[in-house]
Amino acid sequence: MKKQNSIPLVILASSLGSLVEWYDFCTFASLNTIISYTFFSVNNPYFAVLSTTLLYAVGYIFRPLGSIVFGYIGDKIGRRASLLFTMSFMGISTFLIGCIPSYHAIGIIAPIMMLILRICQGISLGGEYNNAAIYIAEYVPYKFWGRYTSSVQITPSLGVLFSVCIIATLKFVLSPDSFLLWGWRIAFWFSAFLILFSLSIRLKLMETPLYTKLKEKKECAENPLKESFQAHNIKWLLLSFSISVATGIISNGATIYSLFFIENTLHINIETASWLFAIVLAITLPLYYLLGWYHDYYGSKWLFIVSIIAFSLSVRGVYSKMYHLVDTNNKKEFVLQSTVTKASQKNDKHDTIDVYTITNTYQNKMKEVIQKQYHQSNMIGQENKTIFLSDHQKIILTWYLLYFVVISVAVNATVAPFIMSLFPTKLRSSSFGISYIGATVLGGIVVPIATYFVQREQQLNKMALVQHQPIPYPEYFTAGLLYPIVGGIVCAIIYILFLPNKKTLDKRMGE
Repeated sequence: MKKQNSIPLVILASSLGSLVEWYDFCTFASLNTIISYTFFSVNNPYFAVLSTTLLYAVGYIFRPLGSIVFGYIGDKIGRRASLLFTMSFMGISTFLIGCIPSYHAIGIIAPIMMLILRICQGISLGGEYNNAAIYIAEYVPYKFWGRYTSSVQITPSLGVLFSVCIIATLKFVLSPDSFLLWGWRIAFWFSAFLILFSLSIRLKLMETPLYTKLKEKKECAENPLKESFQAHNIKWLLLSFSISVATGIISNGATIYSLFFIENTLHINIETASWLFAIVLAITLPLYYLLGWYHDYYGSKWLFIVSIIAFSLSVRGVYSKMYHLVDTNNKKEFVLQSTVTKASQKNDKHDTIDVYTITNTYQNKMKEVIQKQYHQSNMIGQENKTIFLSDHQKIILTWYLLYFVVISVAVNATVAPFIMSLFPTKLRSSSFGISYIGATVLGGIVVPIATYFVQREQQLNKMALVQHQPIPYPEYFTAGLLYPIVGGIVCAIIYILFLPNKKTLDKRMGE
């Protein structure tokens, strides 16, 4: 009898890849402002921010290719081989992102290099999640799938938590100038070391017992991609696709976009917001295992439905409350505590820049710091605003973030065991990979769509103010949320009508 891997080793090796995946995506999202003016021209900040958001989305757009290719490899060659390929590909591209010279150094080549590496990341990450979950599931009994695969579901939150802590630590240790110039790159280099560690563990893995048995009996699919679209499998493929769509929409709409929203729309001090987000993620980690246990006993159908409906009905209201929490238009300003300072400095082109720092203090000790930069050589002005929250506001913002993260956990915690139970072993990797396209494409575009509409309506409001006209979009900060709202409601209706309950799934699995 062949020796098998220990369950702890299987869980550790499989879960690390997903951790690195979300570490990278959260790092990119958290550093989007720095990335925007490092790899794009600073002459058009609006274009730079939007382009950086699209670069973030590229990682999602190319995931389907990876999920299909590595899903095929998982069914045709083996789960172990697929996991080794994805991790190696991911490690190289992630490390190189931290090595790309700036736009000022190499011009348009910089964003092109970033685009290529983001495509490589998207391809490798597309095959990571589903094969990692399958690898664990095929080592344990079906009745424990929810509990054991919860480790893969926990790692996205751990990855985001890790990213927040690393970036906050770098900002604490390094001076602001050092972090802006080169310190932010360390966050990407660090993920490369995580990948090397994970790869060293994965090299020790053997093939899963279920796939080994399938291969010994010569029952592997000849063409798993083609067979996944046969009549007996197409219904389950469509259902799993809709599940992936909902998880992608909510994961991005409730967690990743909230980071974009906090930094680019609310202008909250990112260090403060990052630590609050880290606290929320740490609080919700046990919820993954509890919901995995719930899935093993009761199934996940109504957990999906209730969570998605709650998100769709509340997302616009919560983001609106987050905005009004820091909106200075409805805050009492203490004029006597306001200060203005001026400093002159040289930029990398040796132009003289006058920097005016205006600090406004409002009720509840909230502070607004506005830095206005004027280039004396061409008189072009640039304004940056940062909001420093009071303790009371921090508590309220934490509750809003906690609400979003709990909903995201409720949808994501049991999606892997649910989808895996829809497909036979010989088609599990390919079918899961195909269904994952829903999360990567239709879910991944939530952030760029919302960011585009917010930026667009904000620009139109500014133009109206310059022309002394009423602003056309007073609620611009909720622009772009229609897509996740409608998408969530459509998915909820599909689940109510067609999603199988636990009894049906147990019967399919022979339990």
